[in-house]
Amino acid sequence: MALVEALRRVQPEIVHFICHGTEEGLILEDEFGESSLVEAEWLVHVFAVHCPSARLVLLNVCKSAALAAALVESHRPSRRPTDSPRTTILGAIAWRDRIRIDHARAFSSRFYASLAPGVSVGEAFLAAGHSLEDESGRLVRIALRNEQNSCCASSRRRRRLRHPARSARNLSTPRPSS
Repeated sequence: MALVEALRRVQPEIVHFICHGTEEGLILEDEFGESSLVEAEWLVHVFAVHCPSARLVLLNVCKSAALAAALVESHRPSRRPTDSPRTTILGAIAWRDRIRIDHARAFSSRFYASLAPGVSVGEAFLAAGHSLEDESGRLVRIALRNEQNSCCASSRRRRRLRHPARSARNLSTPRPSS
């Protein structure tokens, strides 16, 4: 699959999906235009085995909160040696419900504009969420506890990303006050 090859070759720290989805997973097209459902278990395996550089996954995908949680939870250490390999994903941003494409674009644009100067992922998430006003309650950020959640800037921050805390939490975007 082209996705696996691209992740293996590029080794990005941030991976951004823009596609259709269901509560079961992502709907991706292959190089021939054929759509298929990619379930969370397969995606976790792909990140764990082929893209150990990934730290943040942004899912501009309807109903993708469960997938985001699965990606982040897969980072936790295994208690059994026979368990699947773990990902290096420390955080994911997703949508609880359906989204409009213009809202997804607006969020992404504001998120990356905020992230570029080196602010934390959490601060960029809040800034982008506030820009959506009525839709921000549908956003969810899933991150490992006690993390700075910065995927950019200094190598000191990158080292910190490789040693996360062990538990996850959901952080909803607060609605802007009127």
